Amino acid sequence: MAANNVAQASRFTVSYEVHPDDIPANEWLISTYGETAETVLEWWKNDIDDEGRDWVTKRTMERLIKLHRAEMPLQPGLMYLGDGEYAPVPLSGLEARLADRRRIGLVEIAEDRAGWEARLAKAAETSREGTDDTDLVHQVFSNAEVSQLERHLDVVARLLPYLPPKLRATYLVGQTRERQRFWVAALARMAQLSANGRA
Repeated sequence: MAANNVAQASRFTVSYEVHPDDIPANEWLISTYGETAETVLEWWKNDIDDEGRDWVTKRTMERLIKLHRAEMPLQPGLMYLGDGEYAPVPLSGLEARLADRRRIGLVEIAEDRAGWEARLAKAAETSREGTDDTDLVHQVFSNAEVSQLERHLDVVARLLPYLPPKLRATYLVGQTRERQRFWVAALARMAQLSANGRA
């Protein structure tokens, strides 16, 4: 029996299918472009609709970030459709965020942790379901990347007790392992803070 040679080996191929979800593109953008990427991701998650999100790929986000850093107009970063037309995605919200007129995100909540703790405590007293403040913090927690949450673990742990249990449950059910690991750690930290009288 003859030994395998290159010609024989070339008859066999291996294919590996990579899905977009297999690549932590959001985390890569944050690690590569820092706060600017965080701002663009917050805009993508909160300010545009599903159709707009379909037009804005991770590559498009990177182009928008680079254009902003070069102090150039953002529109050419969108997909070009021809005849001077670009993808129909409104950029005013992104421009406002990048100009530091941002809406509330995890950074803003962390900067005023005591204020948000008071607001959520009041919301919890007002209704078992919470109020708009409760919904806002829940949305911020849900949309934040794991690296962002890890950076603000103590803030997250201090605010968690004020969120309704059914909202807290969504952070564990059906999530990636990385997210579940973070939320287990956050819940453990929440319990530790409660045991220590939230010192």
